[in-house]
Amino acid sequence: MKPINFDNTFFPSKFVLFLFIILSFNSLILAQNPTPTPLNPNLPSLFVVGDSTANNNANGGLGWGDPFKAYFDTSKINVVNRARGGRSSRTYFTEGLWEKTLSEVKKGDVVLIQFGHNDGGSIDQPPARGSVPGLGEDTKEVTKADGTKETVHTFGWYMRKFVADTRAKGATPVILNLTVRNIWKDGKVERGSGQFSTWAATIAQYGQVEFIDLTNLIADKYEQLGEEKVKTMFPKDHTHTGPEAADLNASLVVAGLKTIRNCTSCSFFSDKGKTIESAKIEKLKPRRPLPEVANPKLPSLFLVGDSTVRNGRGDGGGGQWGWGDPLFDY
Repeated sequence: MKPINFDNTFFPSKFVLFLFIILSFNSLILAQNPTPTPLNPNLPSLFVVGDSTANNNANGGLGWGDPFKAYFDTSKINVVNRARGGRSSRTYFTEGLWEKTLSEVKKGDVVLIQFGHNDGGSIDQPPARGSVPGLGEDTKEVTKADGTKETVHTFGWYMRKFVADTRAKGATPVILNLTVRNIWKDGKVERGSGQFSTWAATIAQYGQVEFIDLTNLIADKYEQLGEEKVKTMFPKDHTHTGPEAADLNASLVVAGLKTIRNCTSCSFFSDKGKTIESAKIEKLKPRRPLPEVANPKLPSLFLVGDSTVRNGRGDGGGGQWGWGDPLFDY
């Protein structure tokens, strides 16, 4: 066997290079997912749960969850950024990140829930983080590239799971829809990636969950600032904000929180937070209740379908009706 050459002019340089690579890699991981700060158990906590748009410190980027803390009086409330880069609603759940966060949640806390940017990816191909599209109870059995099997649920299922678990702890869930990407067309910025912003609003509406329409709050502000200015606020790509945009987004989350009534833990603002005005958000209109059987003693003809049968709220909004409404005349 040939002996290992420990020549002093060769081995140290190779070792130093190897050590440098390892330390650099670890530094990058820590930058994307910093070590959590211990909580004060005597204070209520405000948790942020999401992806890298809320927690990111790599390549000049910054998520809104870090500057968010400066808007609160931390002598009265813990502000805890538990978002994790690269996660979808599915992988935040399956990797045990939600279980870890939930173990820290107690009665009186508030949990801000924001996912969607990574939910549109592949369900079974690396990094296999996509959720089944939609809000229902559909599932898909997949075999991932590493051979493991998983039952994948819809985006709506994972979001409702987070909401139900939070409520079971006596805490308040708040759903946020997506941050806005730096994508423009004809002077207008994109408002939401795919249907996830709309789905988040729908989950909040039907689950009677507090909701912050962050997509439109941010988009309105970006359009006020203009495309050229906003481009300077995204140092890496069109999704991940730099410090200026991260702080702006954090301030808009605060503006949204100020619209929530009866939430004591949402109101422990610092001097900086007190300067932010409450957002002016149009409340989602409730859908008209479905008609009830007029006379239960008579046989009934039920119509089951979609908006082509009963449009919208069933009130002819926009001059549109489904065919089921005039059927009564026959």
